[in-house]
Amino acid sequence: MDIRKRECEDSLGDPEANPDLAQGEKRRKMGDHPDDHEEKDVSPLGVNGDSSEDLVPGLVASHNDENPPGLSVDSGRSGSALTEVAPLRNLEEVDNPKKITVTNVDTIMGFGKYSDLSYREVTELHKEYVNWALNQTSPSGDLTRYVEWLYSREGRFIRQGNQIFPFGQHRGETFHKIATTDPFYHVRYKHMQPGPNRTLDRYIRYFRDFKANASLPNGHGFVNDDVDLGEETFEFGQHVGQTWRQVAQTDPTYHIRFQRKSRMPPGVIVRYAKWFRENVAEAPTE
Repeated sequence: MDIRKRECEDSLGDPEANPDLAQGEKRRKMGDHPDDHEEKDVSPLGVNGDSSEDLVPGLVASHNDENPPGLSVDSGRSGSALTEVAPLRNLEEVDNPKKITVTNVDTIMGFGKYSDLSYREVTELHKEYVNWALNQTSPSGDLTRYVEWLYSREGRFIRQGNQIFPFGQHRGETFHKIATTDPFYHVRYKHMQPGPNRTLDRYIRYFRDFKANASLPNGHGFVNDDVDLGEETFEFGQHVGQTWRQVAQTDPTYHIRFQRKSRMPPGVIVRYAKWFRENVAEAPTE
């Protein structure tokens, strides 16, 4: 009995008696180990495969957990080629949907003379273009998207940061620079000059946003509050420096007079008139 068992074991280890073993020996000599072809269960999202506690917070494992986010396997081609798919959403947006809004400052314009620049770069460096864009009565295509962004909390924040202080210690400097280098300037100024001051009021509104968003990473994210267009400020005309809400309260027929004088009023007036109709009592007729 022991002799038969030993003969059986010897035959299993003999390449001539065991074809599978012979094939394995041949692969080893050629440097092609069969173990190299084993499929390994490796999940980029979790150490323990499907274990939910190992997943990145806010993400759900897909059926292709063996593939890293942003890649998929094209099984229809030989070699299972990797192809790119849409990347996952920003984790901050997933984890804190009510706190952070992922922003578009780095969106590339993709049109016009500044086609290679981002929204932030154009807004910070080319104020004349920003004014032109805001005053287009009927923007279309990519320009429409840029104008809508300019009216977002993020776009308005950057626009306001570009405003120039026209007087005092920081004359000629931008709101953003003053907020960064001298955060108590408005407190000192208000103490010395307690009376009303449109420019200082505008700066204080900007500073509140600046302070609220200073803790967010690299400026890429804003507190997800609804946009209040009533806080927009006029940068031209008789009400320059005043907010839309202030003008609506003190001069409710302003947009009516403006539209009567101009056959094609600037886009800012058109948007202000729309905001007025939707948010303020009907203006008296003249």
